[in-house]
Amino acid sequence: MLELVIGMVISSLVVTMVYFIYDNLSRQVVEYSKQQDELMEYNMFQRLLSKDIQLSKELKVVDDEHVVFDNFNKEVHYFFQKERIIRKETSIDTFNIKTLSVDFKQSDKIDEKYQLIRLKTEILGANFEIFESKEVSIAKRMNDYLLNEH
Repeated sequence: MLELVIGMVISSLVVTMVYFIYDNLSRQVVEYSKQQDELMEYNMFQRLLSKDIQLSKELKVVDDEHVVFDNFNKEVHYFFQKERIIRKETSIDTFNIKTLSVDFKQSDKIDEKYQLIRLKTEILGANFEIFESKEVSIAKRMNDYLLNEH
Protein backbone atom coordinates (compact mmCIF):
# COMPACT_ATOMS: atom_id res chain seq x y z
CA MET A 1 0.00 0.00 0.00
CA LEU A 2 2.86 2.34 0.86
CA GLU A 3 4.43 1.70 -2.56
CA LEU A 4 1.14 2.57 -4.23
CA VAL A 5 0.84 5.88 -2.33
CA ILE A 6 4.48 6.79 -3.13
CA GLY A 7 3.87 5.92 -6.80
CA MET A 8 0.76 8.15 -6.89
CA VAL A 9 2.62 11.07 -5.26
CA ILE A 10 5.51 10.77 -7.73
CA SER A 11 3.10 10.52 -10.71
CA SER A 12 1.13 13.56 -9.52
CA LEU A 13 4.40 15.54 -9.20
CA VAL A 14 5.44 14.52 -12.72
CA VAL A 15 2.01 15.42 -14.16
CA THR A 16 2.09 18.79 -12.34
CA MET A 17 5.57 19.56 -13.67
CA VAL A 18 4.56 18.59 -17.21
CA TYR A 19 1.47 20.83 -16.96
CA PHE A 20 3.51 23.86 -15.80
CA ILE A 21 6.12 23.29 -18.50
CA TYR A 22 3.38 23.02 -21.16
CA ASP A 23 1.62 26.14 -19.85
CA ASN A 24 4.86 28.13 -19.86
CA LEU A 25 5.78 26.99 -23.39
CA SER A 26 2.28 27.76 -24.61
CA ARG A 27 2.49 31.33 -23.29
CA GLN A 28 5.90 31.81 -24.88
CA VAL A 29 4.64 30.56 -28.25
CA VAL A 30 1.66 32.94 -28.11
CA GLU A 31 3.93 35.89 -27.21
CA TYR A 32 6.40 34.97 -29.95
CA SER A 33 3.55 34.75 -32.46
CA LYS A 34 2.31 38.24 -31.48
CA GLN A 35 5.82 39.66 -31.86
CA GLN A 36 6.24 38.05 -35.28
CA ASP A 37 2.85 39.41 -36.40
CA GLU A 38 3.84 42.91 -35.27
CA LEU A 39 7.21 42.69 -37.06
CA MET A 40 5.57 41.36 -40.23
CA GLU A 41 3.03 44.19 -40.23
CA TYR A 42 5.81 46.77 -39.68
CA ASN A 43 7.91 45.33 -42.52
CA MET A 44 4.93 45.25 -44.85
CA PHE A 45 4.11 48.88 -44.01
CA GLN A 46 7.70 50.02 -44.48
CA ARG A 47 7.98 48.28 -47.88
CA LEU A 48 4.70 49.83 -49.08
CA LEU A 49 5.63 53.30 -47.84
CA SER A 50 9.04 53.13 -49.50
CA LYS A 51 7.55 51.86 -52.77
CA ASP A 52 4.82 54.52 -52.78
CA ILE A 53 7.35 57.28 -52.17
CA GLN A 54 9.75 56.11 -54.87
CA LEU A 55 6.97 55.66 -57.45
CA SER A 56 5.36 59.00 -56.74
CA LYS A 57 6.04 62.08 -58.78
CA GLU A 58 5.02 64.35 -55.91
CA LEU A 59 4.28 64.33 -52.19
CA LYS A 60 1.47 66.59 -51.08
CA VAL A 61 1.13 67.29 -47.37
CA VAL A 62 -2.52 67.90 -46.52
CA ASP A 63 -2.00 68.38 -42.77
CA ASP A 64 0.14 67.06 -39.91
CA GLU A 65 -1.40 63.57 -40.19
CA HIS A 66 -2.25 63.24 -43.87
CA VAL A 67 -0.01 62.99 -46.91
CA VAL A 68 -0.86 62.19 -50.52
CA PHE A 69 1.51 60.53 -52.98
CA ASP A 70 0.69 61.39 -56.58
CA ASN A 71 1.63 58.25 -58.51
CA PHE A 72 0.90 59.60 -62.02
CA ASN A 73 -2.39 57.76 -62.65
CA LYS A 74 -3.56 57.42 -59.03
CA GLU A 75 -3.25 58.96 -55.60
CA VAL A 76 -2.23 57.11 -52.48
CA HIS A 77 -3.33 58.65 -49.18
CA TYR A 78 -1.64 57.98 -45.85
CA PHE A 79 -3.33 58.93 -42.58
CA PHE A 80 -1.03 58.77 -39.55
CA GLN A 81 -3.19 58.29 -36.46
CA LYS A 82 -1.98 57.64 -32.93
CA GLU A 83 -2.69 53.89 -32.81
CA ARG A 84 -2.74 53.04 -36.51
CA ILE A 85 -1.70 54.09 -39.98
CA ILE A 86 -4.25 53.97 -42.78
CA ARG A 87 -3.23 53.66 -46.43
CA LYS A 88 -5.94 54.39 -48.94
CA GLU A 89 -5.48 53.60 -52.59
CA THR A 90 -8.16 51.62 -54.43
CA SER A 91 -8.63 49.69 -51.22
CA ILE A 92 -7.95 50.62 -47.60
CA ASP A 93 -5.11 49.04 -45.65
CA THR A 94 -4.85 49.53 -41.91
CA PHE A 95 -1.57 48.96 -40.10
CA ASN A 96 -1.75 48.67 -36.32
CA ILE A 97 1.43 50.63 -35.76
CA LYS A 98 1.69 53.27 -33.06
CA THR A 99 2.65 56.68 -34.42
CA LEU A 100 4.63 58.71 -31.91
CA SER A 101 5.29 61.57 -34.33
CA VAL A 102 5.43 62.28 -38.02
CA ASP A 103 7.28 65.12 -39.71
CA PHE A 104 7.02 66.16 -43.34
CA LYS A 105 9.90 68.51 -44.07
CA GLN A 106 8.78 70.83 -46.81
CA SER A 107 10.30 74.09 -47.88
CA ASP A 108 9.71 76.62 -50.61
CA LYS A 109 13.43 77.12 -51.14
CA ILE A 110 14.74 76.29 -54.57
CA ASP A 111 17.79 74.52 -53.11
CA GLU A 112 15.68 71.93 -51.25
CA LYS A 113 16.34 68.82 -53.30
CA TYR A 114 14.37 66.36 -51.19
CA GLN A 115 11.00 66.05 -49.55
CA LEU A 116 11.44 64.15 -46.32
CA ILE A 117 9.20 62.01 -44.15
CA ARG A 118 10.36 61.17 -40.65
CA LEU A 119 8.08 58.81 -38.75
CA LYS A 120 8.69 57.78 -35.15
CA THR A 121 6.93 54.57 -34.18
CA GLU A 122 6.89 52.00 -31.43
CA ILE A 123 7.57 48.38 -32.37
CA LEU A 124 7.88 45.61 -29.76
CA GLY A 125 8.00 48.23 -27.01
CA ALA A 126 10.98 50.05 -28.54
CA ASN A 127 10.99 53.35 -30.42
CA PHE A 128 12.00 53.27 -34.08
CA GLU A 129 12.39 55.99 -36.64
CA ILE A 130 11.54 55.53 -40.30
CA PHE A 131 13.17 58.03 -42.61
CA GLU A 132 12.16 58.24 -46.28
CA SER A 133 12.93 60.86 -48.88
CA LYS A 134 11.86 61.78 -52.39
CA GLU A 135 14.06 63.79 -54.72
CA VAL A 136 12.31 66.81 -56.15
CA SER A 137 13.12 67.61 -59.77
CA ILE A 138 14.78 70.93 -60.55
CA ALA A 139 11.84 71.87 -62.79
CA LYS A 140 9.36 71.38 -59.96
CA ARG A 141 11.57 73.28 -57.52
CA MET A 142 11.86 76.20 -59.92
CA ASN A 143 8.13 76.22 -60.65
CA ASP A 144 7.25 76.09 -56.95
CA TYR A 145 9.75 78.81 -56.16
CA LEU A 146 8.60 81.14 -58.91
CA LEU A 147 4.90 80.53 -58.28
CA ASN A 148 5.28 81.16 -54.54
CA GLU A 149 7.29 84.34 -55.10
CA HIS A 150 4.59 86.04 -57.20
